[in-house]
Amino acid sequence: MFRVKNLLFTLGLFMISCAGNPDEADEVLTEDMLFGRWELESATRDGQPTETLNTTFFEFISKEKMATNLGTGAREEVDYNLTESTIQQLSGRFQTEYTILNFSDSTLVLSMELREIPFELNLKRSSQEDQMN
Repeated sequence: MFRVKNLLFTLGLFMISCAGNPDEADEVLTEDMLFGRWELESATRDGQPTETLNTTFFEFISKEKMATNLGTGAREEVDYNLTESTIQQLSGRFQTEYTILNFSDSTLVLSMELREIPFELNLKRSSQEDQMN
């Protein structure tokens, strides 16, 4: 009888420890969390720092529209789709997929391939004052 109680106690502890705390679960990224302008802080091209993208920005306007100057140099509004870990650019001069490597309220790190060359983009959320200028 002691063994059965011991086994049940151990199983109960195991189940409680596996349940976890729902408040600690990773937050799912939504379009509303992306809303606003993100400006490039730094970038790598094929693993090496690059300055050719220095003026790059992304501006998430709505749940389906964003503006960027990546690849064109000029502001271009494009359609996009957000999934759990990717942003798919669906229109514009080129369609591509950005993998979200890291996200916080002030930083966004994306990786992508352009002409089979890997890029990593480290973006910073622009403040409201910066957006008005």
